[in-house]
Amino acid sequence: LGAQGQCLVRGSASADVMAINFVSKAASGAVVPPAAGRAFGLMHARFGRLAWSQLVSPGEVLARTGFKATRASARSFAAGGATLLADPLSRAVFGRFDGTSRAEGELVQQPELAATLEQIRLKGALALTRGPLAEAIAGAPMAADGNAFNIEIAPAVASNGGGDPVYQSVTGANTAPELSGTAFVIAGRYGDAVACGLTMGQPFGTKRMVGSLGFAFATAANTRLASVIQGGTRTRFVGAAAGSTAVTALSQIYNGAINGTSLAGLLATNKASGEEPAHAIYCPSGLPDSDGPCTAEADPRGAGLAVAALRMP
Repeated sequence: LGAQGQCLVRGSASADVMAINFVSKAASGAVVPPAAGRAFGLMHARFGRLAWSQLVSPGEVLARTGFKATRASARSFAAGGATLLADPLSRAVFGRFDGTSRAEGELVQQPELAATLEQIRLKGALALTRGPLAEAIAGAPMAADGNAFNIEIAPAVASNGGGDPVYQSVTGANTAPELSGTAFVIAGRYGDAVACGLTMGQPFGTKRMVGSLGFAFATAANTRLASVIQGGTRTRFVGAAAGSTAVTALSQIYNGAINGTSLAGLLATNKASGEEPAHAIYCPSGLPDSDGPCTAEADPRGAGLAVAALRMP
């Protein structure tokens, strides 16, 4: 919830692709206001198809009931270091009684985060800017000035890509440490698509929970984030990456995919920095009304998850 980032979004009713930028322009290391929830609320209001509650509920349930730490999440907990575990509220979630971080397979529960997500589910993203939740955020130690932050939305810039326009959004120069950024991509059956990069500035941002709200503030940093959507009348490629060479990685993955190279193989050899991931979806015939299957793959080094859904009649 504290993250900042940037997204490309294409709605199902229009071929236009919009760029949403919610990266703070504050000096590196400064604490920045929570932006991701507000940005996603804006995106949902303009492009969303499902009810807002349907989008928030899965995360709320997972936070309340817990999940078994994956190899990737255990690696992230360790990257938080001693500073993360020095905060009692963070240690209660990510640490053990012996002062070490939780390992792969251990249950991670976040009841405070679940309570925060419940308010957001019931009241919408505006709960982050007005009311009791917003007041708790503003009154928290290390709180940033929320009025100094803007979410920018504008038409994305396109270049020609084999007959279809290619839209790209890039931010940051990646002076931030590894595991400070991540990415995700979505493609819908109607041609709608989302490609996002998110960052906390450094692993776990300030590494201190915001009171009892269950999340930390991000810090400003130059994490390199890159997103790509190719689509004219149909959406064909959706990709996003984080890391020092995210732009190069996405370019290689895109060019390889449209030339018939295995998407899984391209991701396995991508040039994204260290453990920071790249993800991509490629639909050779395009969406909507694709005559062939789409391939969804995640970077294996980022230990991401890719789900391919069958289109129902």
